[in-house]
Amino acid sequence: MLGNGLNINEKQNIKMKRIFTHLFVAVLLMLSSTSWAQLSSLEVGQIYRFESARGGRSLRADGFDDVHTKTTDLNDKAQEWYVTKDGDYYVLRNVAYGKYLKGALTYYVDWAMTDDYSATENKFHLLVSNSTLNTLKTCGSDNYGHMHDDNNGDNGGYNVVGWLNGDTNTGSHWTITKLDYTAEQITELLEMAPTVA
Repeated sequence: MLGNGLNINEKQNIKMKRIFTHLFVAVLLMLSSTSWAQLSSLEVGQIYRFESARGGRSLRADGFDDVHTKTTDLNDKAQEWYVTKDGDYYVLRNVAYGKYLKGALTYYVDWAMTDDYSATENKFHLLVSNSTLNTLKTCGSDNYGHMHDDNNGDNGGYNVVGWLNGDTNTGSHWTITKLDYTAEQITELLEMAPTVA
């Protein structure tokens, strides 16, 4: 028995309950801030991160021309994408470089960055994959236009390529998370990006 009326076992039980409670709250907070369900649409004028279902990698502009997936970095503006629409299709502009995501209409062709989003392969449908994740598909493709995180890479990242049948392939599945920016912050970020020609 200790001086406060509790024996050592009772004191250890109280300590373990406190630890368990803190861990439980931390897990709940983590789950509430993570996008686990698929999206039925993207909100125009917002910024998103596209994290590959392969785990721990996000879509990233690598300079003004290339796009890869690299280890998710919550502070990396090159992994953030501003969403607009052209008709019924989404257009993604990279926050760090000011250029637009360029898809591919052909199997295993690298996706890239472009100054002009008007071409068919630079506009995207948002599709649901396996009921919990999404895939992006170029609007001009019947089969090969799914955005795919390939397991092959260069420049320290993994290639993003056009792929067949994104609904059944893990590399074509993405968790898409809307980032928490105010309208003023979004305007400021876009103004800091290089001007697209």
